[in-house]
Amino acid sequence: MKVFKKEELKEIIRDNKMREIGDVNKFIRQMTKEVLETMLEEELEGSLGYKRYDSENKATDNSRNGYSAKKVKSVLGEIGLEVPRDRKSEFTPVVVKKRQSDISGLDDKIISMYAKGMTTRDIQDHIVEIYNGCSWCKTGKIVI
Repeated sequence: MKVFKKEELKEIIRDNKMREIGDVNKFIRQMTKEVLETMLEEELEGSLGYKRYDSENKATDNSRNGYSAKKVKSVLGEIGLEVPRDRKSEFTPVVVKKRQSDISGLDDKIISMYAKGMTTRDIQDHIVEIYNGCSWCKTGKIVI
């Protein structure tokens, strides 16, 4: 299975007016940012034990408390992230740890998985397998 179908890829290239390798790097950097921010959101959800806007199933007195801006270095260049916070400051992210400023090892691994022919679904399953049963997740399971 391919990451993108040819027509989808052509549409992405056309919509983003990609003409040179710098445009491609910018697009990949933005994709990496969105993936990491989504993973951080999922980590916080697992830590709190309830989904956003689902206060009926809230079994904690802790709650979401906005975001903190963070810049990290990657093989693609600097990436600005919005890291979610909780009111009690108990949330300890795993994918991009507190005070971590270099994630080049993580994106190297993801790029390596792509290069070895893994599909995005395989990579997603691999990440879920790594994180399931983690200490920060009250349910013991995450779903990406």
